[in-house]
Amino acid sequence: MRRRTYRLIVAALFAAFFLFGMSRPVTVYADDEEERREEEEREEEEAREREEREREEREERERELEEEWERDHSGDISISLVKDHIRINGATHADVDIDTDTDKEVWVDWHSDNTRVATVTGGDNENEIVGVSSGTAKITATLYVDGNPISSSSSVITVGRGDRDHDRDKDKHKHRNRDYVYVNGISVNPAVLTVIKGLNAGIYPSVYPSNAAYKAVNYLSSNPFVASVDASGRVYGLNAGFATIAVRTVEGGYTAYVNVAVVDSPQDIASLQAHAQAAAALNAQLQAVAEAQAQAAQAAAAALMASQSRDPGFLYKVSNQVLGASPFGVVNVPSAIPMSYDINVATAMKARPDVALSATFPYDGHMVCMTLPAGFDLTPYLSEGYADWTALLQKPGVTVIKLN
Repeated sequence: MRRRTYRLIVAALFAAFFLFGMSRPVTVYADDEEERREEEEREEEEAREREEREREEREERERELEEEWERDHSGDISISLVKDHIRINGATHADVDIDTDTDKEVWVDWHSDNTRVATVTGGDNENEIVGVSSGTAKITATLYVDGNPISSSSSVITVGRGDRDHDRDKDKHKHRNRDYVYVNGISVNPAVLTVIKGLNAGIYPSVYPSNAAYKAVNYLSSNPFVASVDASGRVYGLNAGFATIAVRTVEGGYTAYVNVAVVDSPQDIASLQAHAQAAAALNAQLQAVAEAQAQAAQAAAAALMASQSRDPGFLYKVSNQVLGASPFGVVNVPSAIPMSYDINVATAMKARPDVALSATFPYDGHMVCMTLPAGFDLTPYLSEGYADWTALLQKPGVTVIKLN
């Protein structure tokens, strides 16, 4: 009995020891699992906080970039026409007010919504509006900053038979004298002007006929950074370079040009004269080969029998040829019928006063080559948008050669 009791006690102790030993690893495992779960929760919380910080930083950068873009691409423009009513072939310009503090590149693009009535050329503060035919057109200036359109301003111009100020003065004159004398031309002296930087010189227009009733003219510089001109025709040398001064009559829009060179010192004048002589020699060579080029153009004319003298597409190509011509070059234009020109060609020749235009076409039973010299102004010969080529054939300075 005593031995069995002893065995039971030993068995009980062994079982207790075994159960105690088995329970310890389970407890450790449960503690480790809890720690891992808490660690994962902490990591997830830290990840959420990190993502939130990154999102806030990203939004802050985006706000800063947006504010910087708005700061660098802000501005306003307004224009005011010097005259809101001009004659056909007359010209005016718009005063421009630009308000911007950006350091980016800034420029102004000009646009006419009706180029059949009025055209506008130029850039930034310099512009010229020319009347083409009767009607109205909206002139729009768009301010670009770093290639992006920021602001625009528009004004409506009316083109008719006379501007209001001119008509008022003309009526006064007619009241005194029934025989009103219209302007029919202009010249300017000198045609070439050299000005030393910091000094100024005068140009002197002559409006024809001498007894014309209304002789008012406007002055416009093609490069005011180099040379500016005031309302009295005084030219001021600002920086070394070249510019063209246009002198245009208010009545009729007749225009003469002065080629201006601004030099830093008197010593530069001799060098400039040498360049001018070289240019004159080159022009003489080009004139010498003009007849040969015209004969070559005659052969090409046979392939262009479908060309029309007043075909806008054809004339547009001619104007592009003039604009893209080599310096002091001659543009040869073959045509199957007598050649006319439009405002696009006239504008192109004004933009490239160094380029001559040679047209080959049949006339009076012959193939003729009519050459308009460099600097020739077609504007006075435009009627209803096209030039009267028969009048051009009689114009002094226009060369006409019979090819057969």
